[in-house]
Amino acid sequence: MAFFDSFTDAIKQKWLHFFEVNREWIVVQMAAQSMSTPDGGKRPSSYLILGVVNALEPKLAQLMFPFAKLNPDPDILIEVLGLNFDPDLAIAGQARNLDDGKVYSDAPSVVGENPSLVNRSLGLNLPDDDEFDDFNQSHETGELVSDVWGGDSSGNGEELPPRVFDGSEMARLFPEN
Repeated sequence: MAFFDSFTDAIKQKWLHFFEVNREWIVVQMAAQSMSTPDGGKRPSSYLILGVVNALEPKLAQLMFPFAKLNPDPDILIEVLGLNFDPDLAIAGQARNLDDGKVYSDAPSVVGENPSLVNRSLGLNLPDDDEFDDFNQSHETGELVSDVWGGDSSGNGEELPPRVFDGSEMARLFPEN
């Protein structure tokens, strides 16, 4: 039973995080369909919650078939998984229960003044100067066209000589009329 308790706690935390991030559209959906909860609040439909937690926790997806065979009622499944609560009330309760009263969150996604620090925080090790300044795309493209067609065709719009595809697969697929 300890496994199941820790498993349902993990599912609850994932659901709360998802709800918090996606609250705006879930509340709109709840205006159309919501369920009363034992804590006096409201929660989204059982189908929405089951879909989300199955996507967030692959191990749950493996357990859903036996659970559904035992009882296919989605409201009962929500109850068994410990998700029959108002997510807004649960999130507010978690914020109050923090020891020092501070809410910890992910670091803000703000670009600082030092771009090299931003690059390191993203796991990139890019230099501050642009090494691609010497890259001359038009020059290299011109050489490529010259090499492929056997002449300097960079100035004449890369026109193909007549019958360049004779005997090729292209000529077979697209014959001239």
